[in-house]
Amino acid sequence: MESRDPDLPFSKLERCIHEPARLAVLSLLINSSEGLSYAELRERLGLTYGNLERHMKVLLENEIVTVEKVNSSGRSQSIACFSEIGRKSFLQYLDNLEKILLTAQGKYQEEKADKPNGLIGDTAPA
Repeated sequence: MESRDPDLPFSKLERCIHEPARLAVLSLLINSSEGLSYAELRERLGLTYGNLERHMKVLLENEIVTVEKVNSSGRSQSIACFSEIGRKSFLQYLDNLEKILLTAQGKYQEEKADKPNGLIGDTAPA
């Protein structure tokens, strides 16, 4: 069996980031310099507390995010923020994903241009 080329962008995608719920969490955090509370993340993403906890545990174990407990209005809240390493990893992930999308789009554009009616997968009527 042939091994994958380690220089290809899809070979560099971080599994701990690529999962849809974690990608959604990180996509919200990237634009929040102050971080977001677990309550905000749950509400905006429609996740249960347990589901969010499970995904945050993976992000914490991989040092993508940090979590700080703060007291607000007499209640303790968990605030998630990017770690310095995590922010760099996520931006690299986005860069690799962009390369994958551009490669796929280029192939799509080539196939579209080759078809007389401009539709991929369609055959011209007989």
